[in-house]
Amino acid sequence: MLALIKSTNERISLQEKKGLKVIYLKKIFRAKMWRYKKSYKIIRQHFDINFYLKENPDVRAGKQDPILHYLEHGSREGRRPTPGFDVHFYTQKYASEIGEHEPFTYYIKYGRDKNHSTSRGDTYVSQQTKQQIPDYELIESEFDADYYLNENHDVRKLNVDPIIHYLQHGRREGRRPTPDFDPAFYAEEYASEVGEKDPFTHYIKYGRKKGYKGAIEEYYYSDQLVYPDGVVPSRRPRNENDYAMSVPFPEKLRSHPYKKTAAIIHAFYPELMEEVFGYLNQSNCVIDLFISTDTNEKAEEILLIKNTYTNGLVEVRVTENRGRDIGPMITSFKDVFTNYEAFLHIHTKRSPHGGDGLSSWREYLFKNLIGSAEVIDSNLHILSSQNVGIVYPQHLYNLRGILNWGYNFDIASSLLRKIKIRLSKDMVLEFPSGSMFWARTAAFRRILSLDLKLEDFDREAGQVDGTLSHAIERLFLFFAEASGYAWIKIIHSDIDYPHKNCVLPVASEEQFSHHFKRVYRPLLTLPVSGAYPLNRSIAPCRELLFYPSSKTRKRVILLVPSVNPRQVFGGVTTALKLFHDMARYASPSVDFAILATDASIEPEGISALPEYTLKPFLSEEEDARFSLIDVSSRSTGRFPIRSGDVFFATAWWTALIAKSGQKFQETYFGDFNKFIYLIQDFEPNFYGWGTMYALAEATYRDNKRFYPIINSEELYRFFRSETYAMTDAVCLPYRLNDRINLLLNPRPREKVLIFYGRPSTHRNLFEIICNALVLWQTRNPVSSSSWRVISLGEDYPKSWLNPIQNTDVLGKITLEQYAYWLSRSSIGVSLMLSPHPSYPPLEMAEAGLMTITNDYAFKSMSSRFDLMSLPYVDEESLADYIEICVNRYDTGDYSINTGRCEPKLGRQEDVNYFTTENLIKEFDLNQSP
Repeated sequence: MLALIKSTNERISLQEKKGLKVIYLKKIFRAKMWRYKKSYKIIRQHFDINFYLKENPDVRAGKQDPILHYLEHGSREGRRPTPGFDVHFYTQKYASEIGEHEPFTYYIKYGRDKNHSTSRGDTYVSQQTKQQIPDYELIESEFDADYYLNENHDVRKLNVDPIIHYLQHGRREGRRPTPDFDPAFYAEEYASEVGEKDPFTHYIKYGRKKGYKGAIEEYYYSDQLVYPDGVVPSRRPRNENDYAMSVPFPEKLRSHPYKKTAAIIHAFYPELMEEVFGYLNQSNCVIDLFISTDTNEKAEEILLIKNTYTNGLVEVRVTENRGRDIGPMITSFKDVFTNYEAFLHIHTKRSPHGGDGLSSWREYLFKNLIGSAEVIDSNLHILSSQNVGIVYPQHLYNLRGILNWGYNFDIASSLLRKIKIRLSKDMVLEFPSGSMFWARTAAFRRILSLDLKLEDFDREAGQVDGTLSHAIERLFLFFAEASGYAWIKIIHSDIDYPHKNCVLPVASEEQFSHHFKRVYRPLLTLPVSGAYPLNRSIAPCRELLFYPSSKTRKRVILLVPSVNPRQVFGGVTTALKLFHDMARYASPSVDFAILATDASIEPEGISALPEYTLKPFLSEEEDARFSLIDVSSRSTGRFPIRSGDVFFATAWWTALIAKSGQKFQETYFGDFNKFIYLIQDFEPNFYGWGTMYALAEATYRDNKRFYPIINSEELYRFFRSETYAMTDAVCLPYRLNDRINLLLNPRPREKVLIFYGRPSTHRNLFEIICNALVLWQTRNPVSSSSWRVISLGEDYPKSWLNPIQNTDVLGKITLEQYAYWLSRSSIGVSLMLSPHPSYPPLEMAEAGLMTITNDYAFKSMSSRFDLMSLPYVDEESLADYIEICVNRYDTGDYSINTGRCEPKLGRQEDVNYFTTENLIKEFDLNQSP
């Protein structure tokens, strides 16, 4: 515009130019104001102008209207309109509701009334502060604040900004800024470049471009089934991630309960027995020696020097040369396993096939296991701790590259099948290479149960692989775990192991417990979550990884998709109520845990459960009888399972978790507990015929493994029918919520139609209800124009109801608000294409509304209340029913003073009803109401 004016009059004065510019800018300002006037009016009284100008010096310098700048630019750029409103947070959290609305405008107009959160709850950090803290702005966009706070509950309690905490403390303490970045690993791996810099900052600036790894991969693994040479590849811990405890321990940690132990020794080379005697004579504990060899001549040679051993008895047994050291141990010393609690297994190893690389192997193993009295006592201390069943040395480093299944997988698989364990090459392979270790005899219970004979083992022919003994060597730890025991690797502190970070010194029992979780990896379970196609594509089906716990206290574990109030609907509410009733009446010796399986736990979720302590994975605090655990992200962490755990499933995908927990219990503890299955609908019908239908339906089979609690008599009869035959099921009857019952307040009924609107829940037939409302209104424009139509249940944009008139979307409301509308409305519509009646139509009918719902299978809704129930659902029939209800109101057939309605049905004789008392008794939770 200015250019055009100048071209017509080249000699315009400076004052005239300024005047024209002002006019032009005023026009632009007016145009912008017109564009944003509605939002401007809505947020004007709530916008913190002084804060915005202070935070954004560029806006102040440009002398721009701060509210207009925010609406035009600031909102998109994530600038805060007030200190407490985080635009990025709010947009992400309520994306499905906000749609194209400006976030702050939407919050003022709708979100406040819905009690929306406006920030993570941590301390707000000003722009000026961010600029003063080195690297803050660089890492801000990539830093996972929710993950950091969920993983570090001490930081959450401090109410500090997580990024500032990480930069000032967390990075030095090895805390991860994201799940897939390990600052300790990165700093060590690229030490020459990182130096004193923050590892995460270095990675963002330089490392990512160079292809540097942010964290170590936990395992070496190949998807290849068999290598070209026929060897089955294994999943093995990576060298830099394979930990062992350093021995000997300090003197205060060398006590143990063993006054006498045994040593089962195979002496193929009797000339080395003098060396063995020398090591074992150092022991403070009596060690009786049981020696096998393959000829009488060798036995006599050993007996000639037995007097040099002074720390216990010496017995020599001659066996055929089969199975090397392993065959004789398992088949010829069963009396030792009966008479001793702990034993040492060693042999006179030479490994002539290994050349110079293995020449020091025997010395290495002896040093770690029996190198001194202090080492022996330390190993026995470990063996007597928690549920450790085997203690063995870290692998000789020269061997690490060849630790695999070799040609032994099929033999190993057939052995484990005999104890009902299915081996997979996806499982981690860990074993005492060299087959020398300390062990509890009880840890060998399952392998001894195979009742192997010496003749089952191969005759000696110089084999280096592919024999029964080679397979058993790889299965010692598997059999120990199947007997209920863990294992620990150790390494002598004098050994110069290449990966220093993997050598864990132990100075206290607390440190031992901490290191225990790093060293021990369960083998009889999946090592990673979400690796298979189904589990990757169907998020709720990601496996929850477990860890065997040595705790013996009984515990009930509730599995719910979410505990966040905004995501908790009727089904989860019912589950939480039953769970709280159990906790209320159970013995104080029973623990209770709630696991949120799908949605991260938000601050509101924590506040809603004040008795529960928020805990991370793999944490069992002694003082937390009530725990709350976020397992929504299953990429890292394992949940510790106890032998006495009882799972409480609330949906089909949580039932899958409960079933996998049972399988884990059966594997590690020899038995499992039934799980509680709260069935509140026929969930396969949530999906079309396909994978999710099949998975959901399969959870109802094998009902001897769970205790079914079925919500409503209709659904109870459906599941007791021939298809599912849940004859042991109990029924949770419909009952009006106590709070609603108290708050219902009879008043003159108004021209208000409420309907249960949940677009995301297909079985509630949202679209059919909407079309029926359109038909009713357009066919009855005069009478319908005076009716208000209100949608309850779920938040969604009001535009979705177009062209229905006189509408409001109240979404998820409080019980107090719900009771208000039940008392005031005249017509209620709630559909449910399922054998479950659903609570909203029953609540509407009991509150006295003219209620429209539908029948299905065993469900006949009119048998419960005087309501209108469609035999089948279509929009025409529903529109006709709405018109009938309106006519009843207009003609006075329905009184505006109608109060609540009494149910037609009482308790039914053919139904086995649920009681908390029986549930407590069923699971032996000791104390009844």
